[in-house]
Amino acid sequence: MKLRIKSTKTTILILGIYQIVGALLGFYIIASILLKTGEINGALLLIYLVAVGLYSLSFKAGSLLIRKQHKRGLLLSMLNQTIQIFAVGVGAYTYNFISGGRLGGGVEFTNGFEMNMDVALTSRFSFAWNSGEEYYLYINLLAVFLIYVCIDIYEELFKKDKAVSITEIEPRSEIHA
Repeated sequence: MKLRIKSTKTTILILGIYQIVGALLGFYIIASILLKTGEINGALLLIYLVAVGLYSLSFKAGSLLIRKQHKRGLLLSMLNQTIQIFAVGVGAYTYNFISGGRLGGGVEFTNGFEMNMDVALTSRFSFAWNSGEEYYLYINLLAVFLIYVCIDIYEELFKKDKAVSITEIEPRSEIHA
């Protein structure tokens, strides 16, 4: 069962545009935060560089898809979406990366047990250590769905049926001494 648009070309184009728009939103967010930041130390610079790298991955994947370099574009898209599946907070360490949108939910354990749903069409990046006590786990179901779509398109375009039937196998000739 295919959970996507019937036209593979249209699906690839939409996926490419989605990833480019998500990356551009991420770059905008980083630029606006940098303009408000007074002084940048080494750790903060590292966080910003990681964020730029992740949004660059999203931009590259989308541009490859639009330029019809489908194999590399789909592989980078799957990597990009895999990085976006989980958002976690364990004690003083947190990670959350979204490029484009999110649809999912999770559990927050910081002040008891809370279940939350989250829907948004924007980019987000947060990475922190030694920043307090937070405990949560969120799953981005949109990223899971987009991985499924990428795998489906990849198999359609690049997987050849390599299954060999029993009738195609020739009997081995053995030499008996």
